[in-house]
Amino acid sequence: MELSYRGVRYEYTPQDIKVVEGDVGGKYRGSVWRFHRLEAAPAPQPVLHLTYRGVRYVTGTAEQAAAAPLQPSAEPKTLLGSLFAASRRQHQKFDAVAQQHLANIRQTLEHRIQVAKEKGDWELVRLLEMEEKSITV
Repeated sequence: MELSYRGVRYEYTPQDIKVVEGDVGGKYRGSVWRFHRLEAAPAPQPVLHLTYRGVRYVTGTAEQAAAAPLQPSAEPKTLLGSLFAASRRQHQKFDAVAQQHLANIRQTLEHRIQVAKEKGDWELVRLLEMEEKSITV
């Protein structure tokens, strides 16, 4: 049977799984229902060592995964180290931007104080100097 997923066509062949009816399990709304069991166990899935977004994992059953454990690698340490380094760089950029922003606020405030003094508006000068003190703290 040909199927398509997100525009990619592929061929799907469903497995033939034989089911055998077992004992009576009970009644539901007047109808008898029975347990069903597989006639033969399905073929085991292959054990694959895969990585998804930097996280390694094993496919297959738990017994198969235990028999074929993941090999230790330096990849998670490298990935973790690179994540910390990227985070550190982001914080440094943020700190630099925050310092520049604060310098711009101070420069604007000094200009506003100077203009208020030239106009002789001493109440505004007093308020602006209070604002300046709150910024420097």
